[in-house]
Formats: sequence, structure tokens, C-alpha cells
Amino acid sequence: GYGFANLKRVTPNLLEWTTRAGEDYTHLAELYGELGGQWFRYINHVVNVIGGVQADLKTADQPGAVFTPVSVERQRRALQFIDEQVFTEPTWLLEPEILSRLGLNGPQEIQQRQASVVSQLLSSSRLARMLQIELTTPAAAWPVVAYLNDVRTAIWGDPAVTARNAYRRALHRAHVERLITLMETETDASDIRPLARSQLLGLRTRVGNAVSGSTELTARAHLQDILQRIETALEPR
Repeated sequence: GYGFANLKRVTPNLLEWTTRAGEDYTHLAELYGELGGQWFRYINHVVNVIGGVQADLKTADQPGAVFTPVSVERQRRALQFIDEQVFTEPTWLLEPEILSRLGLNGPQEIQQRQASVVSQLLSSSRLARMLQIELTTPAAAWPVVAYLNDVRTAIWGDPAVTARNAYRRALHRAHVERLITLMETETDASDIRPLARSQLLGLRTRVGNAVSGSTELTARAHLQDILQRIETALEPR
């Protein structure tokens, strides 16, 4: 989107535009905070396309659905956008000159925002809505099994490779924690719990295979840690 591209252009110039000799960085801090917030709002807007419905305002005597699901194609494009702009770390937000002056831990902030997006993508309400659409209008549905696989693929790719990236490691942790939460908190009546368990079982196999292929020590330690978390959740002592 146009607004999104503008945010990327603005960031490198913030320091120059907001500070004058002898002034402190109050204005810079304010604008930089607003910029991060604006980015996050934009991303939330895209996330809400997934499992979304659009209101079709008709009068009572006109036939047809008042609420129709967003097309699967548009939902898939939304996930692709999130893959490119969020899961691929938005390092354009990290202007070293700005961060050093404001004393901010930029990478940590990005990781927290990324984790929040994972939680939203896998929120109980979103998954329940998608399951409902699957039942009521199957032709218009993105099946939840397929959706969960697509989210996993976007986050993990080849685990042995993505585990070498600190941002991806944080994403892996956020993803696994969210799946564990879904498995442990969903009711017996919901399909979400077994689907979350199935995702964790699939990850256990993938991550287990990646451990043996990992030579980089941090990546290997991370994958072993993830494996341990999954094992503990699946087979609580």
C-alpha cells in the first residue's frame, strides 16, 4: 500500500527533520513512536482480512447474504503480505542513529510486535470464525487445516535455515507458545484443540529432523529447546 511505502521513506529522515542543535530528542521520540504505531495498525488491518467477513448493506426485500466471507484469494494475499513485511523482519524500523539517541532496544520491540501478529493470526476467535465459514459456506472457506499449515510454512520455512536468524527464532518461540496455549485452553467441543495438537506433532518431526542437520551452535540449541517445549506440552509428566 501507498501509506506503507511512505512509512519506509520517512524513517531514515526522522532524525534530520525533528532535531535542531541544542534541543533534546522529545519530538524525535514522539514521532518515532507514532511511526511504529502506524505500522502496527496497518499490519492489524491486513491481519483482519483473514477469516474476515464483509458487510453487504441491502434492504430487507433484497435477496442474498448480508455478510459474505472475504474471498480466499484476498485472504491468501494478506498472509503473503504479512510473510513479506512482518515475518521477514522489518529492519527498516531500526535506524541505528535514532535508536542510539533514544536508548531503545529496537530489535526486541520488533520481536514483540512480530509475536503479537502471530497471536492475532492464531487467535481463538479468528480460527472459530474460519471453522464456522467452513461449515456454512465451504466453497468460500480457507480450510483451517490448510491455513494452519500455510502459517507454519511462512514462519518456519526450512527450520535448519531459519533457526540461524535471531528474529526467526523469536517467531518460532511465539508460534509454538501460541499453539500450546490453543491446545491447553480450548474446550473439548472445539476442533481447534486437536488441530493445534496436530500442528505441534508435525513440528516435532520437522524440528527433530532439522536438529541433526544444524551445525551452527545457537541454531542447534534453539531447535533443541523448541523440541523440549513441544515434548513437554504433548507428553506432560
